Amino acid sequence: MIYGYVRVSSKTQNEERQIAALKNKGVAIENIFIDKESGKDFSRSAWQKLMAKLVIGDTIVIKELDRMGRNNNEIKENFELIKNKGCYLEFLENPLLSTKGKSKVEIELI
Repeated sequence: MIYGYVRVSSKTQNEERQIAALKNKGVAIENIFIDKESGKDFSRSAWQKLMAKLVIGDTIVIKELDRMGRNNNEIKENFELIKNKGCYLEFLENPLLSTKGKSKVEIELI
């Protein structure tokens, strides 16, 4: 399954640009998870629901790395969690950080 993740830092910010980019990539609207809160940690409700849904082979598409989160250590931890589930990350604005379509060696280097 291909999922999308969108995060804006506050309820007043507009998430439409991120949603449009994910839809352009082929992510179905019903598979897009949206958080409207700070990226300081990963206790966000939509992120947690998305992580609980993942099964081997799934991909999470995110527009930019900073939409995933702001805490570098927790970003690394979540990269590992996703990799260990046998799933992939795809960053539309940062393709070098994407794990989809890369070898195990390339993924380890990210």
